[in-house]
Formats: sequence, C-alpha cells, structure tokens
Amino acid sequence: MNLYNYLCGNVPGGVSLLIVFLVVGWFIIWFVYHYTSLMDRRHLYRWMFAVTLLSIFIYGALWIFWKPPPRKKRIAIVPQNGYSTGKVHWRDYAFQFLVYYNLIKQLPDQQWFVYPPEGLYRVANQKIFSDSKAQIDFFKRLNCDYVVYFTIDSLHRQLNGQILVFPKADLVFRFQFQFNSLTNAASKLSQQLCQQLHSLRIEQNIPAAVLDDDFWQTYTFGQFAFFKGDTLTSEKYFRRCCQRWPQAVWGYCALAHLYLRKAVAKKALGGDVNADLGEIAALLLQAKKLSPNLAWVYCLYGEYFIQRENWYQAERCLKQCLQLNRNNAGCYLALSRLHPSRYRDLGFLHEEALLKYAIFLDP
Repeated sequence: MNLYNYLCGNVPGGVSLLIVFLVVGWFIIWFVYHYTSLMDRRHLYRWMFAVTLLSIFIYGALWIFWKPPPRKKRIAIVPQNGYSTGKVHWRDYAFQFLVYYNLIKQLPDQQWFVYPPEGLYRVANQKIFSDSKAQIDFFKRLNCDYVVYFTIDSLHRQLNGQILVFPKADLVFRFQFQFNSLTNAASKLSQQLCQQLHSLRIEQNIPAAVLDDDFWQTYTFGQFAFFKGDTLTSEKYFRRCCQRWPQAVWGYCALAHLYLRKAVAKKALGGDVNADLGEIAALLLQAKKLSPNLAWVYCLYGEYFIQRENWYQAERCLKQCLQLNRNNAGCYLALSRLHPSRYRDLGFLHEEALLKYAIFLDP
C-alpha cells in the first residue's frame, strides 16, 4: 500500500501517518534553524505554522474526495463451547450459518458487518475458549462490537445465550427460548437481536432457510470436511444435499465453491479444467434459478468467469454481488484479479487497495 492511499483515507491509519509527516517536517525546519544561519526564531515559527497548515489543508482535501471506509458495527455469533469441527457440534455451525444469513438480510450492510461463520472457524483456535481473557483479546483483534454467545440444548430443544458489547465485554442481555427446529431458533434469535440492536430493519430479497435439520446436518458435515481439507468427503456430503434436497440453494453453492477451489489448484499445475468448469456452470445455473438474488451465487459466478478468462462477465457478476451484499470480503478478493480499470468506479485505484479493504472488512 503506497503512502497516497493512506493519505487519501482509503486505509485506516492516515491520521497517524499525517502526524509522523508533521513531526519529520518540524524536525527538518528545527534542524535548519539550529545548525544553520538561514532562519531566525521568528521565521522558525512561521515555517512550522505554514507546514502544519498546508499539511492539514491537503490532507483534508484528500479526505473530501477519497473518504475512508465507513465505520460499521461488527457482530459475531459464537458457540459457547468454541469452534469445534467435531460431528457432534454440527448444530453449532448450522445455527451460526442460519443466524448469519438472517442478519445480513435484516441489518443494513452500510451500517453493520456480520462475521461469516466459515471465516471464524478457520482462524479461531479452540484453545482460546478455555481462557476468557484470550477470548476477549481475540474478539478485540477482530474489532467486534457485539459477540453473541449461545448454547443449544438439543435434548430439551432450548437455546440459551447472552450478548456482550465490546471492548469491555459488558453484558447487554441474556436470552432463552424453546424452538422446534434450527431454522425456528435462528429466526427467533435474529428477530430479537434486530429489535435490540437496530430498530429499523431493511429487508433484502435473500431466500429464507426453511429446510429441515437433516439437511443442515448433512451440509455442516460437508463444510467441516472442507475446513479440514478432505475434499472427497466434503464432495460426498454436498452432492447428497443436492440430490436429497434439490430445492436447497446452499448445496449447489457449496459444491460449486468446492469445485472452483479444485479447478484453481488443477489449473495451477497445468491441468485441463474445462470439464470441471462445465460442471460448475451447471451447478451455478441451478443455484441462480433457485435464488436469483443471492449474493453468494454471483460471487461464485464471478470466480467462475475469471477461470474462463471472461473478464467482462466476471466484472458484471462481482459488481452484482456487491449490490446485494457490499460486505462480501471474498468478492473484493476476486475483483482484485481483474484489471484496475474494471473496479476504479468502485473507488479503488489498484489491486492492493482492494485487498486491504477486504482485510479491513474481514480480518
């Protein structure tokens, strides 16, 4: 990231950089005053004032034209026992996934960022959850504003939990209620969170998850295998999702995502990926028919067209994804693979700015 991007506010930290520049400038002026006869004390103060005023003016002008990323409230959904990928914990991941999609449907994305569960499962160390201080430090590093802890009592069909506000981890409220299914539990919690945290809700046309718990168990087993790098097992579960629940868009998207990762790896080794891309296209076509306004579908389509080297279609699909969910960090990563002329209208000058923003969204 070059200095210009810090100064124009594309990246948080520009203010501290401005202070460094001012200190260096003042030091140079003081050095000239102290060790040469080029200026007296009166000129010293004038030069320091002029440099300060000019720096602030230029910096302010840059911020007017290139504003920094807006500050968004961040929320994470966290199982009380931690991010385990053991099969007995499938309900935890499935519940997080459902709450995540409910919240991004209901909370305005220009004000809120909800951490996707797959990212947290990849970065969170299970040892963190044996130490409360380590947990607090972890979520502080993620810049979380709210953390929702929950436990699922599957025997009594009961959900318990609490929401904490950071950085001090103060209690906001506790919740406890009965549920009929994971979909029902996620709907109840999402509604309560929105009422407590954001009274004005904006509905987007994202498909509601109305599938039974058997689907979510199968889907989660596939995701757990994918997290562990077991693509064969993951493919088996995702295919089962598509076959047994053909109305479920998530199975098609997950399988297409898996095949895309395999195609990228195969292409890097010089292999032929035409057959793989053909199967991906069929999966995405079915997913789009089921949910024509799901951001994940367009993000996957964008990655698919990148592999096809169809840059125009890749640009179109990725921008459509951002229209549906501007907080999709993966979409910004995919956009960074295009020529800068294709994303400059989004306010990014080059690839590094996109990558920095993706990390800023989802560190």
